Amino acid sequence: MLRTHTQTGGSTLMAQQPENNIVRAAVQALAAVLGGVQSMALSCFDEALALPTEDAQRIALRTQQIIAHETGAIDTIDPLAGSYSSSRSPTISRSRPTRSWTRSRRWAVP
Repeated sequence: MLRTHTQTGGSTLMAQQPENNIVRAAVQALAAVLGGVQSMALSCFDEALALPTEDAQRIALRTQQIIAHETGAIDTIDPLAGSYSSSRSPTISRSRPTRSWTRSRRWAVP
């Protein structure tokens, strides 16, 4: 089994308006989760200025917790695969084949 760990990019943090780095780290963390990473460390928003403060460390931790528990991204093994998630939804699994068939009939050469 392959286990992966990632650290969000400290080089992407900006010293100007460091609060914007919270959003940068959150997007990077969500991308890592959707990519299948099992372990991650978030760069704190003020790391571009100095060593992280306690507040910055707490925000990084809460960001990870929100992604883990409130987005639903960890509820499936492969959140971007689609087949597992869509097969659990009766509406999607019934309508998708119908739409595909309709499109293929439109594109068919007479």
